[in-house]
Amino acid sequence: MPITPRPLSARLGATFTVADALAQGHTTSRLRAHDLERPYHGVRRRMPAPAPPASESAHDADPLAADRAEHARVLSDAQAYFQVAPAHAFVAGRSAAALLMLPCPVAEELCVGVVAPQRAPRGRGIRGTKIAPQLVSTREIDGVRVASPASIWAMLGGELTHRELVILGDAIVRCRWPWETARRRSRDLPVGGQENCPLVAMSSAHV
Repeated sequence: MPITPRPLSARLGATFTVADALAQGHTTSRLRAHDLERPYHGVRRRMPAPAPPASESAHDADPLAADRAEHARVLSDAQAYFQVAPAHAFVAGRSAAALLMLPCPVAEELCVGVVAPQRAPRGRGIRGTKIAPQLVSTREIDGVRVASPASIWAMLGGELTHRELVILGDAIVRCRWPWETARRRSRDLPVGGQENCPLVAMSSAHV
């Protein structure tokens, strides 16, 4: 029978650095216990509770179920990595698209960008990319810096097919994003309005 690990300090969140855990008095052996994941070097993440299996009818009732699941996975990975990421780093490419719930083929590795002349990050589970500063802008989603929709589209120009880029671009221009200013509310908002944006729809569902 496996030994139950000692409880972790209440001061440690769902994800935390090894340095913080050691400072709270935990041992290195405790940080190797089976109830912790090691998503990135120097980071630990509490194992999530098993989710109940979703029925097909429940999935059909929520057309955004797959997008929500991918958003949650990438957000968890991003929040874990950004415990140790450089201050200037941001989520980029396909990972950023997943965080904004944009239609885009998924990537298992977390895509992390930096602006030149910074060095692109490297490591297990990370796909680093370096971008010219004039070609990218960022926003903040759930405490994580993320490339803007237009920047995402430009980054993926060499990765996606023409059809995939058209679908992605169409989704971007049809959304009214939470950070958009009042000047776009009447002049630029497409037919259908805010509900066309999955990220906004998901946020509204949790209010």
